[in-house]
Amino acid sequence: MPIRISKRNSIKSADNNASGLYGQKARVYTKGGEFYNGDGSEYVGLFWSSGEKTYSGKSPEDKNSKRIYRKPLLNQNPNYNELNTPAYFYEKLKEDYSRRVPPIKTTLPQLTAKDINKGVIKRYFVKTGNTSQIVEISKKQHKALKSSSEPIKSFIKLHELVWKISGPDNDIIDGTGTIQMAGIIETNERTINNSEMKFPGLRNFIGILNQFSV
Repeated sequence: MPIRISKRNSIKSADNNASGLYGQKARVYTKGGEFYNGDGSEYVGLFWSSGEKTYSGKSPEDKNSKRIYRKPLLNQNPNYNELNTPAYFYEKLKEDYSRRVPPIKTTLPQLTAKDINKGVIKRYFVKTGNTSQIVEISKKQHKALKSSSEPIKSFIKLHELVWKISGPDNDIIDGTGTIQMAGIIETNERTINNSEMKFPGLRNFIGILNQFSV
């Protein structure tokens, strides 16, 4: 039966059950947003599948045919097969893309006179997609990771927060229950409470609420 190329962006063959002489699924076409090339760039064009592996081009006879990889779905377990979130990406992140990502290095804040005068500092954190480990990093590294291209960007989660370092340890409250002066501990606790919704695990990672206080 003749194969027709889908004109839609969705992945669909002329016959979902169609197979060729090699046992491959019928070729289809993607307009983008679905696959990566091996170098991390987006793939647009014809593709065909063999089992759970997908290749560029019309068929196995295409001399320029190369393996392509489905984009991972967010919040999926990395052990899912290639039709969901491929473990491939997590493996290749270490092999092919590690040289393109600045090494993640723990960097604690170094207080300056300006920080002390302001009474607050910015703190930066990163979490990689295949681990729940949190690392505190510098502003420079945060900026570098934030500007990373896909698929690197899919594997990191960044967070920054304002951390109070000066003032009383605890809130000073008047007789009406109004906070007259915000304390270091309570202020940072409120900050972490808000951060936990977007960046789980930060509370346990930081631990000391008056860390770096002066």
